[in-house]
Amino acid sequence: MVNVRRLLVPVLLLLLLPACADGAVSPEREAKIREVLELTGAAKMGEQVMTAMMGQMKQAFPAVPEDFWSRTSERMTGEGLTDLVIPIYARNYTDEELDAMIAFWSSPAGRSISAKQSIVLQESMAAGQAWGEKLAEQVVAELREEGHLD
Repeated sequence: MVNVRRLLVPVLLLLLLPACADGAVSPEREAKIREVLELTGAAKMGEQVMTAMMGQMKQAFPAVPEDFWSRTSERMTGEGLTDLVIPIYARNYTDEELDAMIAFWSSPAGRSISAKQSIVLQESMAAGQAWGEKLAEQVVAELREEGHLD
């Protein structure tokens, strides 16, 4: 079965790598973007995704020594991911939009939503994975039923 998280890595890389080619962002704008990322919990979610990916890689390659995974995890930091998305936010949001995001995410409703995002993401990924596995089983069963598989 296809693992949703295994598909997530290349998708994230395809989305984030173009940011590396963008120009510099002013310190003031960068500070606003970092504040938005902190308030929304995006940086923390990025770290959670990387931790989950590391766990899956360890399971997929059990013969690899732990010191390799330790060295690799040192490079997989939330700060590194944040640095990649800052130019994307800078390119797509105006200062007024960043200010509005900061105002919202600093509000009681924004803080509440931010606190729940991680669990919603985890539950959504689990639901999507279960749905995909069930769908794949149905497709395989139909292929067998129609004589396309042994």
